[in-house]
Amino acid sequence: MRHFIILVVFFSTLSIAYSQQLEFTAKPQNDKGELLKNAWAKVFLEGKEVAIEAVGNNGKMTFQLDFNKQYTIEIGEKHHEKMELKVNTKIPTKFKSYTLFYGTSFSMVEKKEGLMPKYTTEPVMYIAFDANKRTPSGKGAFTMTRAFAPKYTYVPDTRGKGPVEDKVPDEDLTPREPRNDSVVKVPTVLPKDTVKQVAVTPEPNPAPVDSLENK
Repeated sequence: MRHFIILVVFFSTLSIAYSQQLEFTAKPQNDKGELLKNAWAKVFLEGKEVAIEAVGNNGKMTFQLDFNKQYTIEIGEKHHEKMELKVNTKIPTKFKSYTLFYGTSFSMVEKKEGLMPKYTTEPVMYIAFDANKRTPSGKGAFTMTRAFAPKYTYVPDTRGKGPVEDKVPDEDLTPREPRNDSVVKVPTVLPKDTVKQVAVTPEPNPAPVDSLENK
């Protein structure tokens, strides 16, 4: 069974400023390393959508994220499967007067007609501040908090298919005796409390006497 591994490239820097934000940059790519210029993104904060960022001509998405928040960024593209970025912007107080930069490039999973990826590791990237990470400009920086290398195989696509409905049985075409509405069947024993009245088929009217013929 063939497995696929997604590669990731990232960078992180520190710059003096006073916007108190993380400038987060994402570069979605195909499996050949080409930028996906038609990709889209949705940003969620505590489950509510707060912004939508389109990709520019250079294939790069940039997000201005407030500190001490938990963001989910959903990225998709017409010919590729969606993926998520979980960005925790909580940082030590001493860094709150800076603008921090973090950028990453990642490959997205290609869509295949009639198939879907079955992941053995989830297609989610987790990003947070690491106070122990050393950088040229100081100690501490944003980084991935766990390895991002989703593995998957393609299986038949079952998404969007509801439960199988019970088949309605075909109409019963068993021949039946013709119905005779002129005959009323009366049960031999009648329930006392439930039957008040029984309809009986009236006898046909006798023929007039003068219409009878002598034989």
